[in-house]
Amino acid sequence: MRQYEPACNIPYLTLISEFLCDFRELHSRLDIIDRFGRDCLTDITDIPQSNINASATISPEGSDKKVFQFKESDERWGILDVIFHEGRLVNFRAQIFFHGWFAKSKAVKFNSLTFRPFMNEISGMENVHYDFSDDTCSCHNGHGLKISFRYVPKTTSISTTIVEEAYA
Repeated sequence: MRQYEPACNIPYLTLISEFLCDFRELHSRLDIIDRFGRDCLTDITDIPQSNINASATISPEGSDKKVFQFKESDERWGILDVIFHEGRLVNFRAQIFFHGWFAKSKAVKFNSLTFRPFMNEISGMENVHYDFSDDTCSCHNGHGLKISFRYVPKTTSISTTIVEEAYA
């Protein structure tokens, strides 16, 4: 999938915070490309390999699913998939993969020291709930969105999902 890597970098935390802040302002693939730039996202929706990393979320009938690739640095790249239904964004998932020497320890460090504090700050630590059965943290933002995030050891990645509660 590295052959589809975009030219520009986007920090993972920027993606998450932008989508969280403006979830209801994004209505189409073009809104996302306009927001982040064609040089920072590669639309890989029609590439067969994109289905391997794309979310397994069941899409509502009549929905439009798009998959993008982004990179944060030479050692971190990711997949961003979104689902639009009736002209509204209803599901967002970004997964960042860590590569290179000590990728697993870098992912654990990023998750523990950067990402979790970031999510605790956004959501309020008291609102973040931990599910021990699948190592997933989740919270509700109070505006109809459910946010889930977790470290995925098998793929040395971190995955974040933001979904309309009605579609959760």
